[in-house]
Amino acid sequence: MNNLELQQNIEDDLKAIPNIKLSILSAKEAYLPLVYLYLKFMGVLYSILTVNVIFMTCIGRYNPNRLITDYTGCIFLFSVFFLFIGPTINSYVMFGKMVQYKLKTKEFILKKVRDFTYIYIGFYSLLFSVTFFLRCAPYRADPADFGFNGLIPATFFGFIVGGIITSFVINSEMERLGLGAVFNVTTEFFKHKERLKKGLN
Repeated sequence: MNNLELQQNIEDDLKAIPNIKLSILSAKEAYLPLVYLYLKFMGVLYSILTVNVIFMTCIGRYNPNRLITDYTGCIFLFSVFFLFIGPTINSYVMFGKMVQYKLKTKEFILKKVRDFTYIYIGFYSLLFSVTFFLRCAPYRADPADFGFNGLIPATFFGFIVGGIITSFVINSEMERLGLGAVFNVTTEFFKHKERLKKGLN
């Protein structure tokens, strides 16, 4: 899709949105993707954590006796972070299901959301790994300390700083490629959804 086609599709979608009749999703269609997203989110983060733990154990900078404590703590920690970013990502999943084939820019928008998610995961992985390495002194921390010496600071640093850097990259890319207009489509869609919701109440 070239820029002219994209601009035309954006204009067509913005005109079409007020007349779209949204699909009504069943409870399974509405909530199952959120559960799947949560499990996928946890799987990705635990994979990053496991790779780092194996590496740090091999070079003598992580005490394997604290593994169960750290992994248990991560369930709570990762779940808290999911509460912040999960609803945003899930809203685009719902966007894809509710509009079906009614918008021309749907696939392009969802692809960009996936791309931005991968960028964020990449920055998180890098920042987490570097911080974890620097903070985790060899066999120093007690297993009961919840991994505070290395794991928790690395996780917070990865999420927060990774999010800031990703936001900067996304804004720069949207300016460079002129993608702001594309996401106007989703903004209008969610406004239309709210109007329909109020109309039904």
